[in-house]
Amino acid sequence: MLANIDNDLLHYFIVSIFWRSSFKWNEAKKIEFPEKVIKEMKEYLIVPQKKPQSFHIIIIPIFDLCYSLMFVVPLKNESCMFLINNFVFYLVVGDNKDNYMTYKIHNELTRELKNCIVGAFKKAKVKGKEPIDITW
Repeated sequence: MLANIDNDLLHYFIVSIFWRSSFKWNEAKKIEFPEKVIKEMKEYLIVPQKKPQSFHIIIIPIFDLCYSLMFVVPLKNESCMFLINNFVFYLVVGDNKDNYMTYKIHNELTRELKNCIVGAFKKAKVKGKEPIDITW
């Protein structure tokens, strides 16, 4: 668990980010979720006491310093993820068995993500007058 964090509020925030990804925003592509997942997201965001049953959230810490942000991207099996600083947030479609949010450690995945971020940083091009380490 994240220290000094209200896990219910964290869960609400995470679900709200995934729900927002179900719409097209500027250059970001719309994430396609099953109708049941969208319906439960909406209901949950209106009534937070009613926890979703058709999906669950997995939080994976990245232990290497990897300050970055990745918007929601689709993965296999209708799941998706986003990254904020040193945490990966997954939405996994499927019965959550009353376990609406879990924390896991996945060293191989965190190494792959870090390599992707470092690689993207190295390929980034300077835009305007801002330093590349801030704007990309």
